[in-house]
Amino acid sequence: SSDTVETSRKRMGNNGRERSQGLEAEGGRQCSREGLEAAGAKILSGIVEPRGGLERISFRRVIFGVQFTVTRRGNKMQLTEKYRPAKWEDVAGQSKAVAVLKAASARGLGGRSIFISGKSGMGKTTLARIAANEIAEGFGIIELDAGRLTVARLRDIEAEMHYRCFGERSGRAYIVNECHGLKKDVIRELLVILERLPSHVVMIFTTTIEGKESLFEDNIDASPFLSRSLPVALAQRDVTPALASRALEIAKAEGLDGGAELSRVVKLLQEHRNNLRAVLQAIEAGALIG
Repeated sequence: SSDTVETSRKRMGNNGRERSQGLEAEGGRQCSREGLEAAGAKILSGIVEPRGGLERISFRRVIFGVQFTVTRRGNKMQLTEKYRPAKWEDVAGQSKAVAVLKAASARGLGGRSIFISGKSGMGKTTLARIAANEIAEGFGIIELDAGRLTVARLRDIEAEMHYRCFGERSGRAYIVNECHGLKKDVIRELLVILERLPSHVVMIFTTTIEGKESLFEDNIDASPFLSRSLPVALAQRDVTPALASRALEIAKAEGLDGGAELSRVVKLLQEHRNNLRAVLQAIEAGALIG
């Protein structure tokens, strides 16, 4: 896929040309979002608005005064992404976890670390993203792979934490997925960072591992890390009915239900151990048809 960049008609330079450190910003030139940032075009605000097979990202301003509209063309979204909840009330089967996070949000998420644990496909990343959107938006939300996180990257993150982003929600949110993969030196650095998070920053960790004894490899004591975070454990029992109703609702909306009853979706969920992501993939592959 490629990013098509167009600019507003506002002119800044001579002869009607707009340049940003050598990057042509005119005439629908092809360049990547990374290219814009590499050229020094720091984004002030951004909106991600999926539309069918398009992801439309509108950058309202750039520090050079040029307004960019970036349209990324890609494949049609999978059901798991198309129907990913964007609001607390849309999350199915996790009322307790939602209540904990909403209460924390009411008190203020800034300066906090949140630890979300639960089985695969049950909503950890969804909850993390909703929480992140309470305090930040657009490029103020960064997702990181714990296994690839280094001390050097952490120090860069700590340096940028001190600056707010632009937009209505000017905070910063860092989501560290699969945090059980954190390395020992990274954990040691995190313990220091979590003690002094700025009031506009939240760090959210997700994992499929339960229990502090087995969280990290090499018998690393997880207690110091967990004591600095708000624990949010996803429910595993009595979630099937709510998940089945949601899955069937999506199947009907997409014309993939095949006239199936709720009981059939319940069975499908049981086969996939209540992994809603796996169930939606199965439905997309025609599991309820025929």
